Amino acid sequence: MVPHADQSTETNDRVDGRLAGRNPDIMRSAEAARYIDMSDSWLRQSRMDNRTDGPPFVRQGSRAIRYRRCDLDRWLERRLCGGDTPTAPAPTRNSRPRFQRKPLARRKRGR
Repeated sequence: MVPHADQSTETNDRVDGRLAGRNPDIMRSAEAARYIDMSDSWLRQSRMDNRTDGPPFVRQGSRAIRYRRCDLDRWLERRLCGGDTPTAPAPTRNSRPRFQRKPLARRKRGR
């Protein structure tokens, strides 16, 4: 009889689709992507390109990325539009125009 290595890593320790013993408020990238209904690729790109439209994340060590459930909920709330829900105040307009035309240069007559 050949002894087998213990295979009780991730496959046998799952409870309700999550790993037993893990903090349910901390999610890996794929879990966070499912939670906010976005792709894992989009989350990865938003982290790598230093874009500011992605949810905040925690870097554990040099490679492990985790998302906190409270941060994901807050990120979703900030993007809520329409309905009777209160929204963030509208940005204030600057006093100067967004695009300002330069005055036309006058041509000199004669040579």
